[in-house]
Amino acid sequence: MNKRSIIFLFTLSCLAAPLRAADWPEWRGPTRNGIAAGGPRLADTWPAEGPPQVWRSEFIPGNQRGNLSSPVVADGRVYLYANWRYMEPVAARTLTADGFDRIKREKGANPASVAMLEGIKDRQFADQDELDRWFAANGITGVMRTLAMKHIPVSVEAARDTLLALDAATGKIVWKSEFPGRYVGVESSSTPCVAGGRCTFLGSHRNVCCVDAKTGSRLWTAETPHGKDVSSSFLVADGLAVVLAKELVAFDAQSGKLQWTQPAVKGASSSPSLWRHDGKAYVIVNTSQKIACADLATGKLAWVVPGMKGEHSSPAIVGDRLAITGSDGLAAYRLAPEAAEKLWAVDRCREGSTSPLIVGDHVYVVGSRTFCVEWATGRVAWESRAAGYIASPLAADGKIIGTNGEEFFMFKAAPDAYASLGRVRVNMLHCASPALTDGRLYVRLEDSVACYDLRARGM
Repeated sequence: MNKRSIIFLFTLSCLAAPLRAADWPEWRGPTRNGIAAGGPRLADTWPAEGPPQVWRSEFIPGNQRGNLSSPVVADGRVYLYANWRYMEPVAARTLTADGFDRIKREKGANPASVAMLEGIKDRQFADQDELDRWFAANGITGVMRTLAMKHIPVSVEAARDTLLALDAATGKIVWKSEFPGRYVGVESSSTPCVAGGRCTFLGSHRNVCCVDAKTGSRLWTAETPHGKDVSSSFLVADGLAVVLAKELVAFDAQSGKLQWTQPAVKGASSSPSLWRHDGKAYVIVNTSQKIACADLATGKLAWVVPGMKGEHSSPAIVGDRLAITGSDGLAAYRLAPEAAEKLWAVDRCREGSTSPLIVGDHVYVVGSRTFCVEWATGRVAWESRAAGYIASPLAADGKIIGTNGEEFFMFKAAPDAYASLGRVRVNMLHCASPALTDGRLYVRLEDSVACYDLRARGM
C-alpha cells in the first residue's frame, strides 16, 4: 500500500469516527451557552417509556431540603452542591407566638391552660428541665403538656454546604466534602465549576469553597464581600474565578485571594458568561434591566447597555452574538468591545428565568412555552405549547433537550415547526438544568441524580 493510500484511509477513518465528547464542567456546559460539543449521535426518537436509565444515585436531597443546584460532569465524575438540611437539637425551649396560635386551634385544648401558656409566649427557658418545672407549677400536665410540647421546638433547621462527586459510569458516591453552612432552602443554589483539577462553588454563607476534584480535599476557602442567598455560578477562566455575589467579584483560582470587585454590576441569580474578542477576555453579566461587560483581568467596566427585566437568565453567547431573556421578552445583541448593539426584541417570549439557546441561525427559548426565533430578523418562526420551566435547555446533535418539574423532553432544532422526538415523566427537580456528556444525560431529581443513555443504538 502506498503512502497516499494510507493517508486517504486514515483520513476516512477519522471522518467516520464520532467526535470526542467534551465534558460538561460548569453551568450550561463547556462554553456556558448550553451547546454540547462533539459526542456520539443521539437517538432520533425515544420509546414511549423514554431512553434507558443507566443509574440512579442514592438519596441526595433537593428543593427545600437540599437546594436547586445543577450537576456538572468532568473527567468521569458528576459533581453536585447541596445545601444539605438536617435538624440540630437545641437546649433552650421557647413557645413562639405562632406556636401558641397553633395550640389554641388544637382540638381538646383546655381554655384555662391556654390562658396560662399565653403568659410565656416568646419567653426562653434555659432547657427542658426548667420548662417542665414551670409546667408542673402551673398545672400543665397530661394532654395539655403533650399539646404544648408539640408546638415548642426541640431542634432547629440547619444545613451543611455539601459537595459530592459521583462516578459518572455507576452513580456511586466517590467522595463527599462538607463545609459549615446555614439553612436557606433554595436560596443558595450555585452550580459547581470544575477547571484545572479543582472544583469551586459558592456556599450559603458568603463562603467560596475550592477542593481537589479527584479527592475532595479542601484546597482553600474564602468569603465574598457580600453574597448571602446567591445562586450565581462560578466562571473560571485565565486563572480567575468570577461570580455575581451581590456584586461581581473575582478570586485567584489557585489561592482564593480576592483579585477585584466591580460594585457597579449587581445581582445574585444570573451567572457570568465569557466572551473573547481579538485576544482579550471579557465577562458579560445580565443584571436587572442591564447587561454589563467587564474586563476579565481587571474587572474594569467596558460598557453597560439596557437589557431585559429580571436577572435570572444567563447570557447565551456564540461568537459575537448574544441572546438574553427577561420577563418582558427575548432580545438579541451584536457584541463589540465598545458596546453591544441591540438588534431586536420579541415581547411574546416572556420567559424571565430560563436561559436561551443560539443554534445556527435561530434562537430557542424553552419556558412556559417554546419558541424558535430567526436570528437575522427577530421573526418568530414557530411557537409551541411544549413547556419547560425555569431550568435552561441544552442542544446537541441537531436536537434540543428541555426539562420541567415533571419530565424531560427532546425536540428537533429546526425552524420549520416544532417536532417532538420524545418525552419521559420523572420526578425532576424543577429548576436544575441537565448536563450532557458522551451521549449521556445527567439530571437532578427531587431526591437523587439520574443518568440516561440518549445515544443512538449501536453507538
